[in-house]
Amino acid sequence: MSGYGPDCKGCSGNTAAGYNVKHTIYYNDSGYGKVRIVAMKNIPLYSIIKIKNYKLAGDITAIVLDRGVGSNVIDLLVESEKKSSQLGIQKGVQIEILRKGK
Repeated sequence: MSGYGPDCKGCSGNTAAGYNVKHTIYYNDSGYGKVRIVAMKNIPLYSIIKIKNYKLAGDITAIVLDRGVGSNVIDLLVESEKKSSQLGIQKGVQIEILRKGK
């Protein structure tokens, strides 16, 4: 698991799903409420996942609104690219799919 910011090099501030993340790292989902935004390649957009064992925040409920860099990589949206580099990479997190797509 790694992080990325909306201000990364080449980033537009909009996710692959078209959601503007220039001023937020959250999404208000009608079924799950306020959830974090993640980028993943191998799970459909708008899927809700639970990330378990994240060392900095425990369990996180998130929505896939962007496409990541690798097939098994979870990229958690954070406030800035600078903050993402401070977080580094964490191995060993687990995910549970709570809802697949819309």
